Amino acid sequence: MKNYKNLYPAIANRLYTLDGSDWRSITVESDSAGYVEFLRDYSCDNDTVIYQAVCTAPDSVFTHWEDGSTDNPRIRLVTNFLTDKAYFGPANLAVSFYDIDSVLLWEDSVPYNSMPVYQGPEPVQPQQPGCSFIFRGWQPQLQPATSDFSYFAAYDTVYIQYTVSFYNADGRFIYDVNAFYGDTISFQGPDPQLPATDSCHYLFYGWSPALQPVTGDVVYTAVFDTVVNRYPVSFYDFDGSLIRTDSLPYGQYPEFGSPLPSRPATPEYTYLFQSWVPALAPVTSEASYQASYAASLNSYTVLFLDADGSPLRSVDCFYGELPVFEGLQPAHPASDSCRYIFRGWSPDLQSVTEDAVYTAVFDTIVNRYPVAFYHFDGSLLFCDSLPYGQMPAFADSVP
Repeated sequence: MKNYKNLYPAIANRLYTLDGSDWRSITVESDSAGYVEFLRDYSCDNDTVIYQAVCTAPDSVFTHWEDGSTDNPRIRLVTNFLTDKAYFGPANLAVSFYDIDSVLLWEDSVPYNSMPVYQGPEPVQPQQPGCSFIFRGWQPQLQPATSDFSYFAAYDTVYIQYTVSFYNADGRFIYDVNAFYGDTISFQGPDPQLPATDSCHYLFYGWSPALQPVTGDVVYTAVFDTVVNRYPVSFYDFDGSLIRTDSLPYGQYPEFGSPLPSRPATPEYTYLFQSWVPALAPVTSEASYQASYAASLNSYTVLFLDADGSPLRSVDCFYGELPVFEGLQPAHPASDSCRYIFRGWSPDLQSVTEDAVYTAVFDTIVNRYPVAFYHFDGSLLFCDSLPYGQMPAFADSVP
């Protein structure tokens, strides 16, 4: 025998017997968003009952039964007095996805009991000193929506190994080492060296930048003090005698300064400093320079005097030159007693080696005069040529 009793909307009750003797009852409740009905199209044969939850509230749906089951309609085996309750909830649930720092990444409306799907940008956390973050998933794990819910991005932390490299100043790789953020690094090995050049040599004094705790990949380059090489530069005189030696840095132009070296004059030449041989050049190695002089042939004064000491002419002659008297030949005025014939110079003219004085030399020729003796009648008796001052004598017999 079957006994039905409906209490809508909150409670649906069924009371029935089996074989007319054993009574059973089932009471099913619901909240105010709907009601429960027994399906009349089904019998309670075999001790089962079928009922379903019906939602009446807008934007709401059946969510579950009291024991968590979501079957609707629901078939129950009636073995005793049973109770059940239908629960209703919003038709769509708000599911929010946040980054680890609570920044909203994605928000969606999900049907009840549906699996939420994240459709926003890939969650990314900025790298922090010494570590990076790899998105691992959501916390808690995604599950069918049964209420409004928030998920938070979860990340795996990856500690970063940085590369610390050491290079020489000329770009040659020395070695590198891996280190973690904050590690203190020191160079393990002998001090780097750079080959010397003609211009300079190098002294290692540290690294650029200065060594410091690791904060990222870093390249350290050896830094050297550059010491300019110095070379001896010697100055020699014309005869090979050392004047002085200077120590000058590479590339500097040597200067002798003043006073310049001098060379003693000779009777033949006067010397004037001209240059250094070879020509002065910027210092690139040890160097020697010798003084070079311009030789100027000396000039001397040659004075020509008359026999009486009066000057006739002054001429300049170069060393080794034979002086020449240019002009009228010297002459001496004649007197009644004699006349003068120019013979030359005293001393004899010779190649010039110094200032010289030459005096005109004359031969003295005594004048001769004709002396004639005449007869009283004017006829010539005797004639002769007698030098000035000689007493004439009649050589024949007296007429």
